[in-house]
This record gives sequence, C-alpha cells and structure tokens, in this order.
Amino acid sequence: LIADNSVSDYSELFRLLYDEVDNYSHGKVAECILAIAEGQYHDVNVVDKEINFISTILKIQEKIK
Repeated sequence: LIADNSVSDYSELFRLLYDEVDNYSHGKVAECILAIAEGQYHDVNVVDKEINFISTILKIQEKIK
C-alpha cells in the first residue's frame, strides 16, 4: 500500500500511527509510541524513508504480538 501510493512525506503517517495507537496497541501503548518516536527521529536522517517507515511498522508488530 505504501509503495503503490508513492508517499514522499511520512510525517502524516507517523502522526496517524500515533493518533490511532489505542486502536491497535492491545494495551502496549507506551511501547508503540516509543517505536513511532524512534521511527520519526530516524526519518530525518535516512535516505530511503519508505524502508524506515516499514521498519517502524515491523517494530510495532513485534511489540503487539
């Protein structure tokens, strides 16, 4: 979905993840917020922002398992 839509600014997606954290975190809100914050922090320094965003999604998935 991300690759097919040619997203170039991921800041809105990070914000959406934060705004909806209660809906997907399964009681692990703090861990998910930390993963989002880390991804957002790295976003300004990485060349391929898509890889960084997907990495953040994967970290969140690991935390809510």
